[in-house]
Amino acid sequence: MRAVDVAIQSYNKPESLLYTLMCLKQCCGDRIHTVYINDDCSSPDAAPVFTGAKVQAYFPDWTIRFRRNTRPARTKRLIVHGYRPAYMPRWYYVLTIGSCLARQRRYFPPQDDIRFQWALNSTDKEFVFLTHDDVDFSGDIIGVYLGCMTPETAIAGDLGQCWRCRFGAGSNACSPARIMRGERPWQRWPLTDSAPGPHMYDCRINEWCCLIRTSAARDMARRARCFFGNYDNGGDVGAYWFAQAVGYGYRFCDPLPDMQLRNAWYRHCWQGHAGHQVWLGTASYDPEAVRKRTRERFGCTLWES
Repeated sequence: MRAVDVAIQSYNKPESLLYTLMCLKQCCGDRIHTVYINDDCSSPDAAPVFTGAKVQAYFPDWTIRFRRNTRPARTKRLIVHGYRPAYMPRWYYVLTIGSCLARQRRYFPPQDDIRFQWALNSTDKEFVFLTHDDVDFSGDIIGVYLGCMTPETAIAGDLGQCWRCRFGAGSNACSPARIMRGERPWQRWPLTDSAPGPHMYDCRINEWCCLIRTSAARDMARRARCFFGNYDNGGDVGAYWFAQAVGYGYRFCDPLPDMQLRNAWYRHCWQGHAGHQVWLGTASYDPEAVRKRTRERFGCTLWES
């Protein structure tokens, strides 16, 4: 039985995204049913690349679905109708409605424009595997994550943004391994800074490679009015959501709590830069390097005649 669906965001890196999917097929393809590719308003000809006959033939056991956002989301927080999280003042929520109407002649974006949300709204599977389009898989990471899921676990993956957290340095530094042992850096964790700003929520399960329980994601949208893929309250993707999920009693799991362990299963940013840097125009994407790597590993590519 194919246990999971996959959610992956697309933006002007078709070769890299297809390489990521080819790696997933090789390492854990028999666990996957549907792949939801959500494109953030990149090239208009993106859809045929991912839904064409060559791709369909390479992934005959998968359903490949493609969607294009109604407007670019990039790294912005999106506010959707009926979902005002607790941290957001009502006046700000109303002001945002007016601003959106003035700038874009519409009130709210749909939920599906939020990163990964289309898959979480559409799936009929118990779990959705989330990944970036620049991950090189070398082992059955989905199987690893499924193995640590309990009925109370909302999410599994690699924990922490320790490189930016104030507790992540020094002789007594916090770490994913210590968090998984039940240690906490201070009494207000998972807050990592009490001052408003981007470092309030530096602890999270990172979205570039994780497994999320669909019912937990939907429950958090209903009760906490927040979505895993949003940039809520100044935090990065999933950071505010993670804090809320912990507060509601959900468990989390990091089965590979250091970089050396993770590298045995997958490598993120293998092209030398974060995917967000390409989205934001602060890094250059090298499609030929990805084509070369694809030919070396798989002996073929999926975008050439």
